Amino acid sequence: MNPRLCFISAGICLGAATIYTIKYGISLIPAIVALIGIINLLLGLTKPRKNIKPPQTGGKPQHPDFRCSHCGYMWNKEKHPAPEKCPNCNCRHWIW
Repeated sequence: MNPRLCFISAGICLGAATIYTIKYGISLIPAIVALIGIINLLLGLTKPRKNIKPPQTGGKPQHPDFRCSHCGYMWNKEKHPAPEKCPNCNCRHWIW
């Protein structure tokens, strides 16, 4: 669980246990709720925080450099030079 969620749930549990105890007196229910709140508080304090890094895309995004306006076939000039005709439909309708 996220440490922030642990603190929020601990606050809710301890607040509810305090209100219940003030209104109805000491009983087993607020003691259990307060115990859950204390456990959540300890979990929030001891939980290591992870450094979340964005996913690695491997450099710049790969966009096609050529596209056939006839069939939509895409070609990347970094991998291969542009052919004279479209490899898919054999036309010459390349968009640069």
